[in-house]
Amino acid sequence: MTYLSGTVTDGPTVDTGPNGATWNMASGQTPLQEAVGVSSGVVENLDALIGTFIPQSRALAEGFTAIDGTKDVSRVGLLSSALFFIGTGRTFPVAEAGTLFLGINDDNAATNGGGYSVSITFTPAS
Repeated sequence: MTYLSGTVTDGPTVDTGPNGATWNMASGQTPLQEAVGVSSGVVENLDALIGTFIPQSRALAEGFTAIDGTKDVSRVGLLSSALFFIGTGRTFPVAEAGTLFLGINDDNAATNGGGYSVSITFTPAS
């Protein structure tokens, strides 16, 4: 996956690219912090491009929705523990068909603007 262009603005104070910005979360928690079970403190990747790969069997499960499946909002959803940093580019192996969901590493997307453009290339295993 390759980052092509774009920035994300977060309120009046953050304007960053896909690697994110350094930010003190105070008592907040970004999705990548939640993925490893920590909260608050300084993060190096606020508003960074992040993702999660969902195997087709889960994405096609009855009741699946592309929202946080750990918050009792969705019976079958995304798992925070499966989130990973992408930034300006990332290569990762997959063992089966599925869907790559992309997002930004922020605790309050309602204050965000802008976006990222990415290109995804599939290379079959040899």
